[in-house]
Amino acid sequence: MPHEPGPTTGTTAHHEPGSTPPTTIHKEPGPTTSTTVHHEPTPPTTPPTTTAPPTVAQLSFGCMSGFTGDQGVAKCGWSQSKAPNFGHYRLTHELVGTPRQTVFETSDLGTTYYYDIGLQAGAQYSYIIEAYDTAGNLVGRGGPVHVTCCGGTATT
Repeated sequence: MPHEPGPTTGTTAHHEPGSTPPTTIHKEPGPTTSTTVHHEPTPPTTPPTTTAPPTVAQLSFGCMSGFTGDQGVAKCGWSQSKAPNFGHYRLTHELVGTPRQTVFETSDLGTTYYYDIGLQAGAQYSYIIEAYDTAGNLVGRGGPVHVTCCGGTATT
């Protein structure tokens, strides 16, 4: 009596990305039994798209000190930011030995100077100007500029 082939069976296993690739086994009909194993390739993963942070432009920046009345003052000026999505400027100063603090912020692109009033005579200050875009990324920076208050004699 001749051998009749039996039904073909197949099994496919599904897997999550990152796990072991699935194996498919096919039973071939015929007088002899053979098994073929196929490994399905894991599809490549596409890395997430990221936007590089903006380039930080150098802002021209300078400060000079003096007195106004009996108070020490530093006038700091900087070049206007060229960032297309400008958000704001932040001017900080640090009295040597103390934490840096914000002394001025503005969202007005055209404002390019500030008078820091109330400085201690003979004290050394370090100033930095920074420009940020509307997303909060640093896009421009000037400094640090070091100033010893107050470079001139008192004027009234």
